Amino acid sequence: HYGDLVVLRDSNDQSVYEMLETLRIPIINAGNGIDEHPTQALADIYALLKWRPGFFCQPDIEAADKVRIGVVGVPGRMRTVRSLLTLLGLFSHAINELVLISDEKEPFSDGQRAELEEAGLTIRLASDLDTELPGLDVVYINAIAWVADSYEEHGNAYRLDADSPLRAGAVVM
Repeated sequence: HYGDLVVLRDSNDQSVYEMLETLRIPIINAGNGIDEHPTQALADIYALLKWRPGFFCQPDIEAADKVRIGVVGVPGRMRTVRSLLTLLGLFSHAINELVLISDEKEPFSDGQRAELEEAGLTIRLASDLDTELPGLDVVYINAIAWVADSYEEHGNAYRLDADSPLRAGAVVM
């Protein structure tokens, strides 16, 4: 009877759901094991808002002004990528295209892509980072997926360096 809400970060991916069933107050998921990483996604969205203040919050954005975001990763296996894509769905009106760059044939988990497209994101799969870079306003790159007390590496072939053909003014996250 002393709190108004619970903010929970736990290594058990089911803890937040178990608590949700018994709480009488709201719960905020601050991260649950390998499932979600909303605190990282919030930091990533904050970086985008600092890059283009107010842009993502404008209700009407001309098609030519919308951003193209490239995400290197495997949303079906990577909690940071999965959480970021979920939040980007809230800003789909400002995103021309989301290019998911992966060396996996099917990088999404069951229903994940459909959910993101229902949120308004236009998604295209690609496998060649350097070919996509000149057309991207934002590049989000991650190659680590945490699994229990260890990790998996995905997309190790994707690297950025001084010779990468980045668009002028592009932001790398």
